[in-house]
Amino acid sequence: MNEEDWVDSLKRRMEEVRGTCWSCASGDEEAARMFNQLFVEVACDPVEEQLFVEKAIDWACGAGGADCSAIQPNQPCYEPNTVADHASYAFNNYWQKNKKQGATCDFRGAAQQVLNDPNGQWCISNPNASDDVLQKGIDWACKAGGADCSAIQPNQPCFEPNTVADHASYAFNSYWQKNKKQGATCDFSGAAQQVSNDPSHGDCKFPSDP
Repeated sequence: MNEEDWVDSLKRRMEEVRGTCWSCASGDEEAARMFNQLFVEVACDPVEEQLFVEKAIDWACGAGGADCSAIQPNQPCYEPNTVADHASYAFNNYWQKNKKQGATCDFRGAAQQVLNDPNGQWCISNPNASDDVLQKGIDWACKAGGADCSAIQPNQPCFEPNTVADHASYAFNSYWQKNKKQGATCDFSGAAQQVSNDPSHGDCKFPSDP
């Protein structure tokens, strides 16, 4: 049985036992979504939701070919010992191994890709943040925060693209790289996030101090 077949089977079973569950969500798609940022979203019947995710882990670690040894007892990723955390590891391992062959990070709504990487080496702007919030972050980072923002001035290598989001990414990263060893965070009240993909482009180089 492939991924789509077992997911369809499970979803039919979940719909049978849920009863009035659909009425507590805005529609089938929302009610079926088990994960938000790869964490279980408790819907009407958390037991059935957990069953779905557990079966997804079983498939990823079995037929899907994911290497799930790290989430076994006494292994480095066993803790936190929750279905959500184990699913995050299993789904990511499956997808990383198979995405070049066309695999998706979806599991019919049980998983999704996330840009934010808590272990990422760079700090950039959050695409969901407004320009006003980002601009305030830039102003603080480039002044009181002590970031080196010379590269985003006109005629400098990081001035283009001349957008608030791009300038914020450079300013946030400059501040964080200079201060993270002293406890600074990449947050800016939700306007920033860590990533593992180097945001440098052309002659514009984003510093990184692992």
